[in-house]
Amino acid sequence: MKKKIAIIATAILLLGVTSTSVVNANPELRSTPASTFGILDDSSVSPMTSFANALVLLDKNLFRKFDKAFPSASNASWYREGKKTKFYFNQSNRIIRTSMNDRGQFDYIIQYYPATELPEDVAQSVQDEFKGYVLDKVTEVNIDEKNAYIIIIKGMRDWLKVKFLDGEVTVMNTFSYDR
Repeated sequence: MKKKIAIIATAILLLGVTSTSVVNANPELRSTPASTFGILDDSSVSPMTSFANALVLLDKNLFRKFDKAFPSASNASWYREGKKTKFYFNQSNRIIRTSMNDRGQFDYIIQYYPATELPEDVAQSVQDEFKGYVLDKVTEVNIDEKNAYIIIIKGMRDWLKVKFLDGEVTVMNTFSYDR
């Protein structure tokens, strides 16, 4: 299970870096409140898809479950992939990606945010392990109610990508500033 979460978290971290720059470079993506989502009133109608922007009109029940889980979501986009609906949106200082099945259950939730919002126990564990490093950015991956944190920490000569999972901190990558 740990290996599965670590592989998924690493792959999504790479996607997230690209996605973050796209959202930050395009102010139009930062201005759509969740209340403006399109909703299908008739559940017998299949969702409509636009290839230009991957827009899917949401089933009313999926919208309610999404809105309940993320009431202050903004800049949202979503698309269908098989029997899943994938969401990409902002909430507070976070960029969030998630996948919901047709029953309205989340398969995973991935959040990108500044290290200042990291849970205190996680931040303390990483700081205790890497004295002299400053916590920078976080990718939090939630699968089956289990959280993994991928954290970028910066030192004087290098920066590290570390993983916090089940109370253990491990170094995933080390990068040198001297290149």
